[in-house]
Amino acid sequence: MPETSPWLNESLLSLMAEVRVIVSLGREARTQFNKPIPIRQPLASATIMGRREGGDLLGWQKDLVQKELNVDEILVEFSDKESFPLSGPGAMSVTLDSRLTPDLEKRWLANELRRVIQDLRKQAKLQPSDKAQASVGGIDPNVIELIRSQIPNTAII
Repeated sequence: MPETSPWLNESLLSLMAEVRVIVSLGREARTQFNKPIPIRQPLASATIMGRREGGDLLGWQKDLVQKELNVDEILVEFSDKESFPLSGPGAMSVTLDSRLTPDLEKRWLANELRRVIQDLRKQAKLQPSDKAQASVGGIDPNVIELIRSQIPNTAII
């Protein structure tokens, strides 16, 4: 008989497995649109539907799924009834609200610019504490402010 570790928490492992399934479904859903939506593109919401005993997700599960899927809100519709439309035990689906508001588009642009700046910092072998300066033109000032808040050691001019 295999020895069990006193540090092994089966309940926590089960909850994390559930998070991994939901995140995988959400990432797959991003590829199902005519033009796949990159994970750096923030979206308004993700709706998780399925059959699950015990009702809603725990708060930390929602927070983790929200962060991993890059969505502003997690909506959950679970039922423990056998009549729920998805088949199989614990079956779930994830749908995404793909409508892009001006705010979501600005946040996407800020994410893309932040990625480029971080890549340039890496190529220059800068440490996180090293100061850098980037010149960006023709960008909405609100996007510049988002980048400044996300990369504190980079001066954006």
